[in-house]
Amino acid sequence: MAHKKQKMKAKGLADKIFFIVLFTFLVLYVISILGTLFWGLLSSFKSVADIEIKKNVLGLPNPVLSAEELRFSNYAKLLDAFGFTVVNPFYQNGVMVTHYQEVTLGVTLVNTLMFTVITSIENAVLPCMAAYLCVRYPFKVSGFIYSTLLVLMVIPIVGTYPAEIEMLRSLGIYDTMIAYFIQNFNFTGMYFFIFYAYFEGLSTTYYEAAEIDGASQLMIMLKIALPLAFKLIMTIWLLRFIGHWNEYGTILLYMPTQVTLAFVIYRTFISTMNGEHSVGEVTAGCTVLAFPLVIIFICFREQLMGNLTLGGEKG
Repeated sequence: MAHKKQKMKAKGLADKIFFIVLFTFLVLYVISILGTLFWGLLSSFKSVADIEIKKNVLGLPNPVLSAEELRFSNYAKLLDAFGFTVVNPFYQNGVMVTHYQEVTLGVTLVNTLMFTVITSIENAVLPCMAAYLCVRYPFKVSGFIYSTLLVLMVIPIVGTYPAEIEMLRSLGIYDTMIAYFIQNFNFTGMYFFIFYAYFEGLSTTYYEAAEIDGASQLMIMLKIALPLAFKLIMTIWLLRFIGHWNEYGTILLYMPTQVTLAFVIYRTFISTMNGEHSVGEVTAGCTVLAFPLVIIFICFREQLMGNLTLGGEKG
């Protein structure tokens, strides 16, 4: 009996140590993120002299050297980053083709919203539907799809980019939004397995009750399965939205004239090397880019941080 109590006491002590270490790690992680955001906000109000001459990198903005920037001068100068033309020459079927795009703030906002919203919906809904079908109908084809996706997770795909771009050029859809939407119209990746595990643990009672009431298989998926997974769909949609909002590498690779806000900030950062823009303007741009994400997180924090629960009863 004494040995059992001693064992339980040791287990309780180990659990306490684990939670203390985990809590400390999470606190330090949160501090690092908030500290980075706070540093970026401070730097967005600093002048070139304050940062580069006085080497005031971590301190508060100097009220004398940064007087103009404290009145949001760096944010006003961000508008100068717009109003340029993107030129993209390339060969299509042996013929030189050149795409031009006049970049304005309005065009950039439209491109950004189209790019982030549509691709995020694809990344969240398609894996959900595919995972549901594989779990609901466990045939050999379903097992083959599951195994194939599992293998694709560990195979590097970087080497396929040149062939992919060449194919898009041959089809005449390179450097277009529609081409990237087609590329994202798939259910590969980690999120398929997250949805698969979710539907695998879901009771089939809901489906059986709907079948008794005469619902078709399509209605069962659309009106029962997807609504039950709505919280998980929203969580993944928000995560993918944040990822696409900050994406500029994809734009450079597949759509160099379909400019987004992240691409403009990246271009502004590159131009700091030849003196066209200052570090304060770049951090101001990053702050503007991060602000909508903070608002989205505040509005949808329950979807991102809440427990995934389900419930329901047949009336």
